[in-house]
Amino acid sequence: MLHLGSGYMVPARNVVLICDAQSIDARAFLSRMKREDRLVRIEPGDKSLIICQGRRSRTAYLSPIATRTLARRFAAQHERSRFRPRPDISRDAPPIRQG
Repeated sequence: MLHLGSGYMVPARNVVLICDAQSIDARAFLSRMKREDRLVRIEPGDKSLIICQGRRSRTAYLSPIATRTLARRFAAQHERSRFRPRPDISRDAPPIRQG
């Protein structure tokens, strides 16, 4: 789960994009999402735009958290999910010799 601020969390696997909310491309996208009633403003002070893909539609979130911070959280979440230690392998086991 990725924390977007003020108690809002989204599944990290649903995140499609994290970008600066003030960019020109983001503004055009935001106006469309607002018209389609798929924009969630978490709280004032928009810094980041997070786009999530659900089962049927996309939702855009405006977060007061900096883009870099959210990107770091996302990367850390992704790394934790990719490199979980296997429970069947002991950490104290000697390394396996090759050859």
